[in-house]
Amino acid sequence: MEFSNPFFILVLLGVACYVCTLITRRIVETAVPKLVPKVISGEEALRGTELEGTKAAGTTQVYATPFARWWNKVILDSLAPLWGVFFGCLFHGEEYFPPEFKSWLVTVLVGLACGYFSGFLVKMIKKIFLDRVGATDEATLPSTSNT
Repeated sequence: MEFSNPFFILVLLGVACYVCTLITRRIVETAVPKLVPKVISGEEALRGTELEGTKAAGTTQVYATPFARWWNKVILDSLAPLWGVFFGCLFHGEEYFPPEFKSWLVTVLVGLACGYFSGFLVKMIKKIFLDRVGATDEATLPSTSNT
């Protein structure tokens, strides 16, 4: 397979960033289950809870600890760009990248951009899908079971 097409390499780098972010998230959230946000109904949220919550249409996400909120709001969003920088630096100087990517600064910036846009595009596609099915988030997706 020929790797001379820069667009193909950037797409491959973006897919690798997203997949590694998913794997990292699954490993960390399996090891520390308190990081996973709980989703409660809007009525329960109005009654009050001791957990810190973020209001959404009809549901509320609550976090068990302040670090769980930090994990879900900040760290997860920065994982894909960090993976992009890692992969960019890992393959720096390889024949896969065009000659314009030989500078370290360009390598880091391309890695950051690929990682950021991989996460951004997935969020955008997910939002379009949820709008199509009429759900506000994953917790309010229509059930497919016949029970």
